Amino acid sequence: MTEASATVMDLPPLDDLLRSLQQPRLVFFPIRHHSPACAWHIQQWIKAERPAAILIEAPADATELIPLLLHPETETPVALYATYVDHDGHLALPQADVTTSVTQAPWPQAERTEPQRFGGYYPFCDYSPELVALRAGAAVGAQLQFIDLPYPQKVLATHLQANPEAALRLRALQEEHHLQHSDYLAALAQKTGCRDFNELWDHLFEAHCQEASTAEFIRQMATYCYLTRQESDPETLDAEGTLAREAAMAQAITTALREVDGKILVVTGGFHTVVLPSLVESPPAAPFVPKLSRESAQTTVMRYSFEQLDALNGYASGMPAPAYYQQLWQHMTQNMAQSGQEALNQTACEVLIQLRALTRNQKPLVPLSVADEIAAVEQAQRLARFRGHPGPTREDLLDAVRSCFVKGAMDGEGVMLMAAVARSLRGDRIGNLPAHAGVPPLVEDFRRLAQFFRLKLDTSTPKSLALDIYRKEKHRQLSRFFHSLAFANVPFARFTKGPDFVLGKKLNQIQEHWDYRWQPQTESTLIEQSLYGSTVAEVTLYHLHQQIASLADEGEGRSAIAAVRLLMAACRMGLQDQTAHLLDLIAVHAAADPSVVSLAQALGQLLLLWQSREPLAAQSLETVPQLAIAAYQRLCYLLPHLADCPLEESSPVLGALNGVW
Repeated sequence: MTEASATVMDLPPLDDLLRSLQQPRLVFFPIRHHSPACAWHIQQWIKAERPAAILIEAPADATELIPLLLHPETETPVALYATYVDHDGHLALPQADVTTSVTQAPWPQAERTEPQRFGGYYPFCDYSPELVALRAGAAVGAQLQFIDLPYPQKVLATHLQANPEAALRLRALQEEHHLQHSDYLAALAQKTGCRDFNELWDHLFEAHCQEASTAEFIRQMATYCYLTRQESDPETLDAEGTLAREAAMAQAITTALREVDGKILVVTGGFHTVVLPSLVESPPAAPFVPKLSRESAQTTVMRYSFEQLDALNGYASGMPAPAYYQQLWQHMTQNMAQSGQEALNQTACEVLIQLRALTRNQKPLVPLSVADEIAAVEQAQRLARFRGHPGPTREDLLDAVRSCFVKGAMDGEGVMLMAAVARSLRGDRIGNLPAHAGVPPLVEDFRRLAQFFRLKLDTSTPKSLALDIYRKEKHRQLSRFFHSLAFANVPFARFTKGPDFVLGKKLNQIQEHWDYRWQPQTESTLIEQSLYGSTVAEVTLYHLHQQIASLADEGEGRSAIAAVRLLMAACRMGLQDQTAHLLDLIAVHAAADPSVVSLAQALGQLLLLWQSREPLAAQSLETVPQLAIAAYQRLCYLLPHLADCPLEESSPVLGALNGVW
């Protein structure tokens, strides 16, 4: 543990902390990300106090994107998307070369042909406290600033030596796992009769948010987070970069106190808020900032969706059921004099009306009647009164649905109905950005290619194409484009029928048939994939290299057919010039593969590739016939051993041999 770690974890007495949150010039506002209750109180406070500056937990280098977030044409949900590619080799430095600090750690030295890559999201919706603070702050003329560590520094502040590959996944930058896995909060949920962290949150904060004053709400939130922070292990917080982030936020607050004339509001996750006042009072050392090349990092604003935002869909810091909370937020803000009870009741009624309509339009759901709907409204209100809520919360509503809408068994009809309810409460809303919003080079390359092939991107209506890959060169190029996107898991084009050279099916057909449709997920996925390259070809090549490397990891290191199938896929994508390593790999595997089935299938695929070298543009792969001969010789060598073949394996072996001879 570093000296800074120990200092951060010496929490002051709770009473001292609560007094320090609301100072004459400095107010700390603890939040839960995407909480309508937190957003409502922040909006109330800003309108009443009109601060000179608002400092918000988000990557500091994204401050320049605030005007885009506030643009009238920006429709939520949207997200900041940050990437870092270690082109400068900071993660491969030997331990002896690394200066010890709270933001650095001994990185494992590894031999890599590709730099390590990282990506993360910072989403916003209409009821995100951070976005509400930006909008309300802009309305009163406040200076707006993000104060968290820039994403590259956040990555470099994280100790990856225990599990280096864990950081390669895309991550949410607002993770609340400390709160969600708190033993204290679990015990509190059990004590109050709540089933999980989210129900406890609604019970304590969302249901009663408009009953408490903003000052009291801040105290309640801080107490809630303070008791959770006491459980946290300082070494864990140091290893995951939390302490470095808090040091950076404290430095930014200290700077603002010197430079801003007037009151300052600090909006951060409650887990961080409870230590920031003491850090501002005794600022830690400034975090180490390594030198980064320009191409190593980028931050952009991207469209997001309620599906991506849904906490129940895997988003680590989201509230569940974003469409439900969007409706609740609208009722809370449409009439600021409206009571919390009215907002909760109106939201519950609207949701139940929508669910009734849903059952009438979706089969095999049993249609519900008006009587069912009335019964559910009454049940939700009775449950709310029983649990001490001014109106039905989300769980009150769901319990009413279970008791009034499910006619059969809960593990039968109930499963289908509740799945439909979850989709309805999640919603399908997708954000939008102004036309002038910049996009990464990968998105520009996709649009350029789509324009070249005259593909329709101005509508989400599905389109169908038939590609004559034997006779038309441009059709072959479009086929490679579609196959490349599919290989990189970009949702745009879907192969429906035609010759499949990888599986060796329907080879008598001369046309490929595709359905394609632009959708917002197409663009957001491309932005995610920009982590791996600036063009579609670069991204596809990266994924190809990753699959080649994974052959050994998946126990297929000597599988000839696995390597040959990758070769076929590469040819379908137009990457023939990048297959030299694959051809060498096939030669090695063909000489060592112990499986008759694998060798027979590989031999068949190699012969097919050579026979179909014109549509696959494989004429330059001159070693394919020699590889086929090597596979055939290895297969002949293994034939005498088939006498010992187990009976249960005889059928696939004979089938594979029959495909060759």
